[in-house]
Amino acid sequence: MRRDEVGEACGGHAKVRRPTPNVRHVARVVWILMACGGETASAPSAISNESPPTQAAGTDESTMASPTSAGTTSTASASTTGTTSPTDPSPTDPTQGATPDPTPAAAPTDEADLDSLVDLLHSVRTELATSSAYQDRETQVRALVDGDLETAWNSRTGDLQGAWIEVRIPADARVFSIHMTVGFTKLQGTTDLFTGNHRVAKVKVSRDGTELGVATLDVESQRLQLLDNPDAPPDFDGPGGVYRLELVELRPGSNPRWQEACISELQILGSSPRAVEDSFTPTIAIGALPPPYVPPPANREEIARAHPQRVHAIDAGFADVLLALHSSASPNESDLEDLRSSRRTTLNRAADFVEPVDADVAAGLRARLARTVVWTNRSEARTALTDDLDALARAMEAVATWLGDDAARCRWARAHAGLRLAHVEGVLSQDAEALDDMDLGTPGDEPVYLDLAVELSEAAQRWKNDSAGTARRLERLTKPALPSIQRDWDAMIAQIGVARAACGW
Repeated sequence: MRRDEVGEACGGHAKVRRPTPNVRHVARVVWILMACGGETASAPSAISNESPPTQAAGTDESTMASPTSAGTTSTASASTTGTTSPTDPSPTDPTQGATPDPTPAAAPTDEADLDSLVDLLHSVRTELATSSAYQDRETQVRALVDGDLETAWNSRTGDLQGAWIEVRIPADARVFSIHMTVGFTKLQGTTDLFTGNHRVAKVKVSRDGTELGVATLDVESQRLQLLDNPDAPPDFDGPGGVYRLELVELRPGSNPRWQEACISELQILGSSPRAVEDSFTPTIAIGALPPPYVPPPANREEIARAHPQRVHAIDAGFADVLLALHSSASPNESDLEDLRSSRRTTLNRAADFVEPVDADVAAGLRARLARTVVWTNRSEARTALTDDLDALARAMEAVATWLGDDAARCRWARAHAGLRLAHVEGVLSQDAEALDDMDLGTPGDEPVYLDLAVELSEAAQRWKNDSAGTARRLERLTKPALPSIQRDWDAMIAQIGVARAACGW
């Protein structure tokens, strides 16, 4: 879809999907609706069930509704611009703009493909800083980009007009549009944190120290709002660089004691040739942007020498993760802790190994550990481990390709296929008895799923000692007609084919 086709998405075809597990996934649709003059739901939804609350539980109403420290009071400004930040940090040096990259940024164009847009804050490596944070807590800054409309960045008390957010976008990326909420979009009991706190009325946007324009926002709306640039349309479309959002006008809230700027969520839509959607979280800081990331040097001899041991460790570690999930239909807390610990160790081990070769892929692995997974939800947990395997495969295949070594390619391809087999076997073994009891097999047959689960279990036990022979038997099996296993089965068969080619079976 191109920019000039946005209007065609109106008329009920583009819908905001609420509630949703992550507000990042609806950003593209939100932009289309707002560009068409459409409306989104005004009430915020509870997005993440594990995000830390911004306020401490069990406090009185004034403390609960605002992050202002106990005993601190101040008078609300009578005008929308009457409160000035006690400190106004200098803008980041524009010479430290985007992360250095040999590929120049693509020139903005009205023919941009909207379908290719991603939230750059979670699809490429970025750095983000705010002018201040309540109690200097970095968790306050992270709340800007956690995908949860019920958490919020809160500035230091008194840091209102002049407060700012800076984001460094890579040079090879292109920014298409910027979106944010104007306040703290949460109703806590009977306390409305949105109307009680200050709300942002105007934002000045600059890139690498050059002002681009001032956006006016609707202080009554709790939705993610597009920053519209009346001075230089379309919006704030442009190349990568250091983008600075300065709060130049705020509407005081109903509680005069609350003197913090609050923003629940920030999104920057755009594109990049290196984008991997939902694979990154920004590196954050308070007061000034952290320096651009510099990957460690790659030593080919050391990486080649370590490759057999690393593949073995990652294979064994993720096998433990699969065992912890699949060993019981209802894993207890001890099983789940083993799963989380093995998963954390394995993904970090793989990230450390691939980082000198491909820092972005390494960051994607670590970003997976920051994502919320409800491990007691069987379907969600299985999907998370399938996605983990995809991320591990990208990392280890990047290393093998960089080494250019056939033995390294075969070593990982064989281990990867074995892990796919273990995942499929675990899923089917858990479900086989229940599925056959529901008579989902062919009438008159023996329990088809239980038999297949037993066959897969035997194949998993044979895999390490006879990979080639086991692969041939697996490829002759008929894929079960179960929607829940289609993706994993296809991935297993595809990876067996990769291993066959890499190892010359």
